[in-house]
Amino acid sequence: MESYGKQGKGRKTGMGKIMLFGSTDVYTVPHEVKKAIEDFAKAGWEFIIGSRNGAEAALHKELSALGARENTTILGLDEIYNNKWDLNEYIYKTVYDEESKTCYIVDENEEPIHQFKVPNIISIPSSPDYFTFLSKVMMDACDFAICIWNGESKAELNNIRTLGIKNKPCYRFIV
Repeated sequence: MESYGKQGKGRKTGMGKIMLFGSTDVYTVPHEVKKAIEDFAKAGWEFIIGSRNGAEAALHKELSALGARENTTILGLDEIYNNKWDLNEYIYKTVYDEESKTCYIVDENEEPIHQFKVPNIISIPSSPDYFTFLSKVMMDACDFAICIWNGESKAELNNIRTLGIKNKPCYRFIV
């Protein structure tokens, strides 16, 4: 399914990738997370993250402040919603085929890498295939994850559980 994958689009460091994610109603990064990100950045790890508001936007700021711009990539679907800190971007696009009622997610080379059926173009953003796609790509590409969680969000809980199923550690910071 992935195109971003293990090779990534950021700096080639030889280290692994860390998926960063969090709840949309959390706006600060705990000190422990800042320290961990700083240590991983110094060691040459790469970071992959979405562009949602809340914890992810706060993490963008921290990554930039820590000098991790070169080894951070924000993944987006059709657009990047937040990138005030000039981090690397990788954007997947959706293409809808009216005749077959199929939505194709394509990579930067316009190669289809995922597809799903929807009754019409308006239904695309509400499809589970659409809103879980980036999380799946990041989970496949990462070695482990760090999550800033409000302790209630079902989307983050689903990501935490899925990472566990994939045998990828997820370090949770509940705020």
